[in-house]
Amino acid sequence: LGLNPGDIKKLQGYFDDLADLICEFPELRDNSKFVFVPGPQDIGIGNVLPRPGLPEIVTLKLRSNRFPKNGVVFASNPCRILYGTRELLFFRQDITHQMRRNCILPPSTHETKDVTNHLVKTLLE
Repeated sequence: LGLNPGDIKKLQGYFDDLADLICEFPELRDNSKFVFVPGPQDIGIGNVLPRPGLPEIVTLKLRSNRFPKNGVVFASNPCRILYGTRELLFFRQDITHQMRRNCILPPSTHETKDVTNHLVKTLLE
């Protein structure tokens, strides 16, 4: 959802429905922070990183004054969030395929059977 011309209206309707649903629970709305991070299939500028937050045209109701100030955040992709003393990184992209495509020395089958482990090991080392 988000790549076809008619999807903008659908997406706007879905976000409006979500805003209405959240507002049915005032305590949740007033005591929570909602963070929306766009994914690779969401509307926006192509497959470029970093991706800016979701456009205002589809999120007007969530950005309205029905929500507390800073209660709804439309972050970029990737984004960092400070939670307590921890910094969390959110990155919505399937980089396994991209990294495997550019891999010079693919992992041997006896080294790892799961390519995800190889990717994590590559990123952390």
